[in-house]
Amino acid sequence: MASNQNQNLSHKAGELTGQAQVKKDELLNQASGAAQSAQNKASNLSQSAQNKASDASRSAQNKASDESPTDIKDQATHLLQQACNATTSCHLLIYLNFYL
Repeated sequence: MASNQNQNLSHKAGELTGQAQVKKDELLNQASGAAQSAQNKASNLSQSAQNKASDASRSAQNKASDESPTDIKDQATHLLQQACNATTSCHLLIYLNFYL
């Protein structure tokens, strides 16, 4: 009878070991899937950020190319007028307006 109980316990221990192995494999698969999903999301976010940066760069380049030299001169003149506190700066402003 003790031999039968030992076999029964050994059988149950084997079953529990098998069940634990199956559960471990399931958890590892879930963790691997979650890691892959996170990696995909990170890659997608990185690509999206690169696309947005590229779009912003193109937009800035387009805006800069849309401005005429006169617009840029007017902006420079305006900035110099704001900074024109000393006589030297005023002379530079007059020079730029006359020769540009």
